[in-house]
Amino acid sequence: APQGGQELWILLTNGKAKKLFPIEGVHEALVDETLAPRNGRILGAVTEPSISIDGKRAYFTYFHNATDSPLPPDNSGFAGWAKGGDLYVVDLEPLLNDIQFPVANLVTSRLTHTSAEPMNPTYAINNAGVVNTGPVEIDNAYGRQLLFASTRRMLDNADFKMARMNKNYNLFTADLKTQPGGSFTLKNIKQAQYYTTTSG
Repeated sequence: APQGGQELWILLTNGKAKKLFPIEGVHEALVDETLAPRNGRILGAVTEPSISIDGKRAYFTYFHNATDSPLPPDNSGFAGWAKGGDLYVVDLEPLLNDIQFPVANLVTSRLTHTSAEPMNPTYAINNAGVVNTGPVEIDNAYGRQLLFASTRRMLDNADFKMARMNKNYNLFTADLKTQPGGSFTLKNIKQAQYYTTTSG
């Protein structure tokens, strides 16, 4: 499970490590919680990092507040993370070309924007945000795409029947497009698999 304080770092060819995300004073506009440390660590957590097929980009998931809903010891009644989790990508090419390039100047893009649980948003019990996670590039019949898992599609009336969040993950594909200024966005998001991958 994500833990507050998990960050994304890169080990360079000169043996030095540099933090890529999140950088306080740089990435505040890309996240939904403060980046100021609390009790010595940030609230958010980086998980599921992966490298693009050409090695020029780093993808990852960022939980905006990984401390807001601690997991019960027996995993029962866990409704999820209120702020959810989103997909991000960092353009590493300038750093690969020059290891002295300032990491704060690398283009980092937020690819998804979490929302409230989508099926029954009026129920007071629905206190979890959508989680988008596990980004990885694939080559398929449609070209090079991003594959990821998400809770953006829930089983019908799941919360009403179960009295808590049904954290049902499904696979999605999307096209990664470059925008003016060098940032990235996802287009043509499609569900690739239906209701067979679940998490209790």
